[in-house]
Amino acid sequence: MSEPDQIPKQSVLHKQLTISLKFHHSETLKQLPLETALRSMVEAWNSCHPETQQQLHSKTLTEIVSATDLAKLLDQQLLN
Repeated sequence: MSEPDQIPKQSVLHKQLTISLKFHHSETLKQLPLETALRSMVEAWNSCHPETQQQLHSKTLTEIVSATDLAKLLDQQLLN
């Protein structure tokens, strides 16, 4: 599959995951701080990608980011 085909597919998957998290886990998400919810998502993603575990641990992906900074980063990514 070419790269342009991946962008719409990733967008659809992103929306599906967002809807699923909200529908199935909204009560849990309401009770968690953003940083904890994000750590949980990273742990879930890692468990689905064991082949990348070593690579990820060598990077600083677990750096704590403030909710404000994270919102800005996500807004920038959505606008691009």
